[in-house]
Order: sequence, then structure tokens, then C-alpha cells
Amino acid sequence: MMKRERPLFNKASLKGKTLEKQLTTVQMEIWKNVKQGFVELKLEEEGKLKFRAVEELLNEL
Repeated sequence: MMKRERPLFNKASLKGKTLEKQLTTVQMEIWKNVKQGFVELKLEEEGKLKFRAVEELLNEL
């Protein structure tokens, strides 16, 4: 019989907490980076930020 994995969080302890308050330190750092990426993508779509191709960056090296 397979061993059942334990959940990462206890549902009772999470009641009333926002998603960000449920994250570990490492998860929060990753989440901040993901959010920053979405902000930058939105700015690029609005024409307020210009992305460069990876090839351009590599050619500078």
C-alpha cells in the first residue's frame, strides 16, 4: 500500500490568511520575482519599457 503524502499546510491554520502570508520565505521570494515579471511585461505592452532580444545582449559580450 502506498504511503499517503502529508499536505504542506494544515487547512485549519490557514483560515483567514491571504495567499502571500501562507508562503514560505523561499516561495515568497519566487512569488516576488514572478510578480515583477508581470509588471515589466505590462509596461512593455504599454510601450513604457523596451525589451531587448537575447541575441543583442549576447552580441555585446
